[in-house]
Amino acid sequence: MKLKIGDRVEFDFLGIIEVGIIERISPPSHGVDQELRYFINDGSYIYPIKVKKIKKKL
Repeated sequence: MKLKIGDRVEFDFLGIIEVGIIERISPPSHGVDQELRYFINDGSYIYPIKVKKIKKKL
């Protein structure tokens, strides 16, 4: 699935399905976790989500 800034997505955060818009994409850090983080805004909060937690693009 191709994702970009501005896409509206459905994602899983702590077992709860949420809907929001991707505001920014963070490149992998030099630490142990080498995955991209998608920062998704649902109107109230910004969630740092890995791509495997994004269910679908709306």
